[in-house]
Amino acid sequence: LKCSRLALDNLVGNFVHQLVVRVLCGVVYAYLIGAVCSIFTALERDRNEYFDSMDRLNEFLAEKTVTSTNPELCTVLRLFYRFSYAYERSSASLKQIMQKVSPTLQGQLSHQVHRKWLENFPLFKNVTLSMPFHIKLAMSLETMVVGPMEAIVEPYQIADKLYIIEKGIIMGKK
Repeated sequence: LKCSRLALDNLVGNFVHQLVVRVLCGVVYAYLIGAVCSIFTALERDRNEYFDSMDRLNEFLAEKTVTSTNPELCTVLRLFYRFSYAYERSSASLKQIMQKVSPTLQGQLSHQVHRKWLENFPLFKNVTLSMPFHIKLAMSLETMVVGPMEAIVEPYQIADKLYIIEKGIIMGKK
């Protein structure tokens, strides 16, 4: 009887020990999976924001019945969102970088990024531009994304801005 009692205590002790170890391993495994998932989510933050904004757009269009009454407008809006997502990421990144680096690096970076179009711009063709000018120019540029067939400037409108077409085609009327 003593032998069987000792074997039973040993068996119960091993079972409890194995159960505790398995539960702890499961908790650690779940924690690691959660940590890995959060890393991937953080890496794709911009992409997730884009999908969230696209979802909100689609919900709004459906709620206001734009989807059924004007599907062409929905298509244009979605294309605009797609294009602006890709383009605004790169321009926002430049401004963030420029705000964090030293003035010397700001000048070198803005010169490198804007050199090509500045050299071809007729107003600056035969002029040597200073680093402070490059910095002020780079920091003052604002990105504007325009959809297809959308007017940038109306005829006879007073021009108070200089538009630099970085990507795309512009058409004018005579």
